[in-house]
Amino acid sequence: MASVSKDVKEGESRDKSICYYHIIKEHRETGAFVLEKNMPEEFDYKSRKWKRKRAAILRRDGYKCQECKKYGRMREAVTVHHIKHADTHPELAFTDSNLVSLCNACHNKMHPEKGGKRY
Repeated sequence: MASVSKDVKEGESRDKSICYYHIIKEHRETGAFVLEKNMPEEFDYKSRKWKRKRAAILRRDGYKCQECKKYGRMREAVTVHHIKHADTHPELAFTDSNLVSLCNACHNKMHPEKGGKRY
């Protein structure tokens, strides 16, 4: 990782040959800016566009957890899950076929990397 001066804004670079996805982040321990290659941007779950899409997917799925439904259970869905994660597949972030309504328990099971237990 190369250090970059603080006058370079996030998402920009002095070297115009560097890809847009080279993102500058503030290093938490040192406060220095570092350039991290090929690091995907974090998905904005607070955006108006996402809130509208989330509501549409919950409506589409009848506000029922689609994973529970496979096993004959009818639980309320409270989360819309990206089948292929939005941070690694930003091109699919708003694609209906990549989104599914889940209850909290099923959503946690879908994320073993966050401590959820897989089936």
